[in-house]
Amino acid sequence: MPPTAEELPIPGIAPVRLKLATRLAGLRPMIDPARQTIIFTHVPKTGGTTLDHIMHAMAAIGRKRGRRLTFQREGVPPPHARTQQFLSLDHLSDDQLSDCDYLSGHFPFGIHHRLKRPCLYVTLLRDPIARLLSNVRFGLDRGRWTKATSIDSLIEEGRLIDNLQTRQIAGIGDRATPCTAATLATALDNLRSHYAVVGITERFDETLKALITLLDWPDIAYSDRQVSRTPSDPELEARVRAVAERYFALDMELYAFASARPVPWRDDVLNGTPGANVRQGSVLLTSPVVTCNNRPFALLPASSFDTQICPAVRQQGGEVLFV
Repeated sequence: MPPTAEELPIPGIAPVRLKLATRLAGLRPMIDPARQTIIFTHVPKTGGTTLDHIMHAMAAIGRKRGRRLTFQREGVPPPHARTQQFLSLDHLSDDQLSDCDYLSGHFPFGIHHRLKRPCLYVTLLRDPIARLLSNVRFGLDRGRWTKATSIDSLIEEGRLIDNLQTRQIAGIGDRATPCTAATLATALDNLRSHYAVVGITERFDETLKALITLLDWPDIAYSDRQVSRTPSDPELEARVRAVAERYFALDMELYAFASARPVPWRDDVLNGTPGANVRQGSVLLTSPVVTCNNRPFALLPASSFDTQICPAVRQQGGEVLFV
């Protein structure tokens, strides 16, 4: 049941930018997503935490089975000693995986081989320089290294993975495996053949609207999650750029392919010509700072969102953007 009007006011929120993504007119899904397992290949530091939360909120309101696959915590080393790894699924049985409608996590491409029904892959890619900078700043925020730490050494010691996006989309789970031109070719083939939606972080709203249209989701009101607290630093940014050019050249080619595509969806999953945004009758509110009755998400009538949520956000000095 949607919240009542009494539940909707949200006192005490900090100024926030709340975005509303809507359905695209002129497009018709060519597949039935209800018969598919939705797999989100979550590449670290691409804005995927925001999309992951949206997907699992959708699973909950649709009474679907959603699962975020995470690392086992037994024997995890302290932060300063951790290496970057892809998620291994060896500890999970095929039945545990096949029981889900939505699957997400930092695992490589290929999980569909262990599932019993058809799958629909989704991913987000990001400019490798911006993604590496985000990854470095993430470590700074959490005290895993200092500004003086050599970024080259972080990669050489395995604390960060070279060409991470190419490796993950190519299906390589072992970070010690060399990443070559053949790896890039495999990743590109996987994007063309298996991924229904390939978005890029810099056009996140476009990707979200494609998913709303393809998967028959309501409108989505969201704000970004896991934003770095580290201030802008031109010297650090220059160091990251130089390292990215040495260690992430294949990722740059992969990203160039994705960003050059005119739309994020594959031709055989959506048919038609995208038109104007179309408001729907309900809105899924999913934001870490704008909540209804302290819940992490809520399905609201569009009229309640417009007349209750939007004014409350603006009264607190925030803004609502219709994207």
